[in-house]
Amino acid sequence: MKNKEYQLLEIAQELRDLDESPLYFYRIENNYEPVIGEGDPETDILIIGEAPGEKEALSGRPFVGRAGEVLDELLSEINLNREDVYITN
Repeated sequence: MKNKEYQLLEIAQELRDLDESPLYFYRIENNYEPVIGEGDPETDILIIGEAPGEKEALSGRPFVGRAGEVLDELLSEINLNREDVYITN
């Protein structure tokens, strides 16, 4: 059986290649990346945000910009960082 990290990488690649999606060409035209998630896929803490914004789509990372700063501050208050949790949209 594949581990979670490998499975998430496979899903990410499938989404990048999914040209049947109605968003595919819009994403390509705007240089947007699918925002899959990041962090520890084996963690007990999952943070889910709303749909990714432009900054997230450009970077391919969840919770960037001001929302990411706030999340990082909140995590640090409980002695955690992004690598300790799994973050997705």
